[in-house]
Amino acid sequence: MNPYSYILEYKNKKTTLAMKALQEAAITLLQKKKVSEIDVKELCTKANVSRNTFYSYYNTVQDVIKEREDYLLNTLFELNLGVMDVKKTLPEDFLFYQETLDFMLENRKEFVLFSTVRADIEFINGWKTRIAYQLFERKRKEGKHISEMEMEIISGATVAGLIYFLSNPEKVGMAELSRLIAKTLNNF
Repeated sequence: MNPYSYILEYKNKKTTLAMKALQEAAITLLQKKKVSEIDVKELCTKANVSRNTFYSYYNTVQDVIKEREDYLLNTLFELNLGVMDVKKTLPEDFLFYQETLDFMLENRKEFVLFSTVRADIEFINGWKTRIAYQLFERKRKEGKHISEMEMEIISGATVAGLIYFLSNPEKVGMAELSRLIAKTLNNF
């Protein structure tokens, strides 16, 4: 059994316009302040949403941020389901990953914010766990065992590489990234 299966419990919620406005306002405020310095009143004012509306969806400002983080990570997970396909072994098999990179670039501000500027260990660990789940499934289908330590190293290195990509997208081409993905999956 996959030790990372618990991540399958996380699902993206339907997002209303008010929820989206609150999430966007939280991201904007979080770029300037720690989450502990943002209060509900300030967030609602920035989002142009009433406090009653806020409390109909969330209990705390942290809940707003957590929901946005979960959305980003769950969407990445869905975009990367192809990693589990053991028939994909060549660099050209990983061109589906362009959609992942496009999504990351579209949401670059949030990924950089949650992984570096205001590094959130829960976000980073959630990212690594989703990667570990998919890699574990791939190895299970190949009939291979990989230790938790190896999985931790590989998923951590993958997150570090993607953070590098977000910081330097002009230095990492799709062909190079596809080659690295194929090499990594074939060599561990």
